[in-house]
Amino acid sequence: MKKILLSVTCLAAFCFATNAQVIQSQNFQSGMPAGWSQQKAGSVTNTGWHVSTAMGANLNTIVPAHTEYAWVDDYDNNAPTNTNTGQAHLSNDTLYSSSMNCAAYAHVFVSLDVWFQEVGYTSGPTEQATIAVSNNGGVTWTTADTIGGASNNNWRNATYDISAYAAGNANVMIAFTYNNFGYQMYGVGVDNVSVFAPSNYDMGVTAQNLPYYIGNNVAKTVSGTIHNYGSTTITSMNLKYSVNGGTPVTDALSSLSISALSNYNFTHNIAWTPTADGIYTM
Repeated sequence: MKKILLSVTCLAAFCFATNAQVIQSQNFQSGMPAGWSQQKAGSVTNTGWHVSTAMGANLNTIVPAHTEYAWVDDYDNNAPTNTNTGQAHLSNDTLYSSSMNCAAYAHVFVSLDVWFQEVGYTSGPTEQATIAVSNNGGVTWTTADTIGGASNNNWRNATYDISAYAAGNANVMIAFTYNNFGYQMYGVGVDNVSVFAPSNYDMGVTAQNLPYYIGNNVAKTVSGTIHNYGSTTITSMNLKYSVNGGTPVTDALSSLSISALSNYNFTHNIAWTPTADGIYTM
């Protein structure tokens, strides 16, 4: 009879140079932060950005709880004038941060928890959320990135590289924009915003492909996904795994090009062959 091995596998591989430097962070636990502001544009009926633990009565049944956060609720406050097409009042609302000094940093990232679904109508456009950056204290703004929608109703964490717009500048502001393009959409929520200078080298395994149950005496390929959290493009690295704290098994990888905030799907060149029943930690 074939023996069955219970294998609890958790891969971890990190490279560190210097710790990330937090420039500004905000968790919205005390309401709208001092120095932050908003602008409501268009024929606004959704009343712009708010800070609380919940949106309106209808949208709140969709958005999971997330302590206090900043949000725009278009669904509850912008009923369409034409229910067949979803056309409603135009809302184009922006939440501005206070100013921050990024002059000493060559790379600047912003991370946040975000709830955004990016819904739309077949007869009209899709709602949009973006991150904008100003390097002159809010005089002019540039859209740095577009926040993509999720395939479910969960909050998720996202990180964006705003170095091209913020690094080396002493009077930087960021902004979160929401646009419904004149249709009744859902809205957006943001929380735990952190603007930081990332480490040069910071990588971690985010997924591994070994199954939970595997058989004895059969070679198992060690593979998974690595994420580059740092600012430097990775061209080579030593990929190691260790089983139950044993001697690391090393695979030297070269000719790579793992850019900042991107993933790399790896396959270790040395397979693992379990030989005895038990619980293993990798």
